[in-house]
Amino acid sequence: MYSLRRYILWIVPALLCTACGGRVGSSVVPPPTSPPVPPPFIAGHGTLAVIDVADPKTKTVRLFRPDSDHEFATIITHGERYQPNSITFDHRGHLYVGVNDTNFPGKYTVTEFKVNGLERIREITDLPGWNRSSVVTDDQNYLYVNTKAFLGGDIKIYKPNADRKPCLEIKDTGNPITTLAAHDTLWVASEVVHGAFLDGYELRSRKSKFSHSIKGVESSKIAVNADGSWAAVFLRNLLSPEWAVNVFSAKTGFLRQIIKGKNLKAMAGDGASTIYVSESGPGRVFRCDFQHCPVYFATNSNNPAALAVNPRNRNLYIANRDAGNVQVYHPGQSHPFLTIAPGKFEPTGLAIEP
Repeated sequence: MYSLRRYILWIVPALLCTACGGRVGSSVVPPPTSPPVPPPFIAGHGTLAVIDVADPKTKTVRLFRPDSDHEFATIITHGERYQPNSITFDHRGHLYVGVNDTNFPGKYTVTEFKVNGLERIREITDLPGWNRSSVVTDDQNYLYVNTKAFLGGDIKIYKPNADRKPCLEIKDTGNPITTLAAHDTLWVASEVVHGAFLDGYELRSRKSKFSHSIKGVESSKIAVNADGSWAAVFLRNLLSPEWAVNVFSAKTGFLRQIIKGKNLKAMAGDGASTIYVSESGPGRVFRCDFQHCPVYFATNSNNPAALAVNPRNRNLYIANRDAGNVQVYHPGQSHPFLTIAPGKFEPTGLAIEP
């Protein structure tokens, strides 16, 4: 356990008591035909991280082995005032957890862990409190954190080392709400007084590539197609309570709206040609391309609150908040091959190690 100035994070190995009830020092050697049992903290590509808010006083980030319901560790955030709202992996097996302190003026803190051993690598503590800050990484393991500022907002870029100060900052006249690093581009959806913008920057630089007006607000997710020529933005319509997915061309701007509705909940893309959009009451997930949404399937949940796609095998993960589980689907399938339901569980955010 370790103590932080603004909040406390500590790690509980889920396998700590796997031998409870047996004799001290005893062990069981598997027969030669049994597969080797991996050490408790080694997971690898496809490791799943889930934000769990089932206990309002102790939110957690729970870690599961790839394609398994085997939980091997838990990161705990103490206190009702601390809200983990964003998690992501890089390509080295490092996990980044963003936590917002809701007490005014608050702080937004990003902690980086090496999943193999859950070693704490660094902690970035000088960010202003904001529940819309979030974390993403690029293919070179640079970290991007969108924050608010006195005027507009910033995107702070950190090298993949122990530095706690950004190597670059992108100043934005609006508030950067969500980001995505893909295809040599940092995609940024920002809000301004009269609307919003979708901006593109060269990765690891301040060089702007494009800027397009968005007719909507509260954009929360971005997905791009296989070559980065199209981007889909999940946002709320400007003059109505409806949410929508609008598709943009990186060159020319707005193309089309592919779906809208009052109960749309979340969006995720597979990095190629498929976009998934969830809807509550009743819970279902639409399988879209960048033209329209021809297919949907039921989730047996009224609140499919978060979606994620494994970038390696394109399996779809659905966090069902009311049902208390995460369901995993093979691409194109409408029935899960795995359901993760570890007791009291209220998942609100997902990340998968690439």
